[in-house]
Amino acid sequence: MNGYLKIGTKVVLASFDGKSTQPMDVDPHENFWLLVGASGAVVANVPTSGIGADRVLVKFERAVSALGFACHNAFSNSLWFFRTDFTNDARSSYN
Repeated sequence: MNGYLKIGTKVVLASFDGKSTQPMDVDPHENFWLLVGASGAVVANVPTSGIGADRVLVKFERAVSALGFACHNAFSNSLWFFRTDFTNDARSSYN
């Protein structure tokens, strides 16, 4: 996925930091690999340069707090990830 992702675009998390499987020593509160395969919608983008570049804020369909993740964002049930960690959600339609 190149460039910005349009707000509202449906996506599926395919990896975390470019890796699809978790390391052996990952902290349970940082095991974002539990969300691989989860779908959601883009609610915000970060510019392609600077701190946090190329990240998108995704509001997930499943309750991420139930997995032990703290969500301190303006949108409930949402987390920031690199946009390259997502694929398009085939269930959605794009115009």
